Amino acid sequence: METCVYVFGPCKFYKNSIQYIVKNDIGLPCEVSEGTCIKNVDLGGKNHFQSILCLWDCWEYTIDSLMSNLSYCQNYTCETQKIFIVVYNVRRSSGIEEQALEMNVDGIFYEDDSIDIIKKGIKAVINGELWYSRKVLANFVQRTKKNPPIPGEEKMPKLTSRENEVLTMMCQGLSNNNMAKKLYISTSTVKKHIYSIYQKFNVTNRTQAVLYSIYKHKNNNSIL
Repeated sequence: METCVYVFGPCKFYKNSIQYIVKNDIGLPCEVSEGTCIKNVDLGGKNHFQSILCLWDCWEYTIDSLMSNLSYCQNYTCETQKIFIVVYNVRRSSGIEEQALEMNVDGIFYEDDSIDIIKKGIKAVINGELWYSRKVLANFVQRTKKNPPIPGEEKMPKLTSRENEVLTMMCQGLSNNNMAKKLYISTSTVKKHIYSIYQKFNVTNRTQAVLYSIYKHKNNNSIL
């Protein structure tokens, strides 16, 4: 999948540093925006890319302003392109993880994350994985079990046995590579099953698929 990385935020030094890593160490095209906030960023003119990864530098944001600006992430959807959003330079004490998940943010890099972690995280997100700790994902799933955000009374779409296996592993937070190893299939086959699940659930990312599954199984008095 041809992916373009788009970096924006208030600090030119951080933006240029991330651009250097993405272009030279990961080998992806990367542009630096003059925009400082996601609500001011225009992604027009990049239709020739299949997907866009937005990296948002949040270093100078207060907790309140960061929380309020996360809501704009929900607006970044496109029928012809997959748009990933990752926030970086986040303080570990910010406590924004669950709200970020709710707002379709695909991952978080903290202020003290190493370059190797950032590179690994970028590659993971582009491959369709969420870049959060297992603890954060587990807490989020437990909370949404009690307060499912997805309404509707339609029946759970019918999945194949393999899709059910993949969905169960998605709920457990496994990466595409780990799923492939456990199921003895290729990562490209895993991605095909994930895409099929998205189509049947009418969702666009892992978080939505997991939440949809939790809600439907709870209403049907069954478990994964």
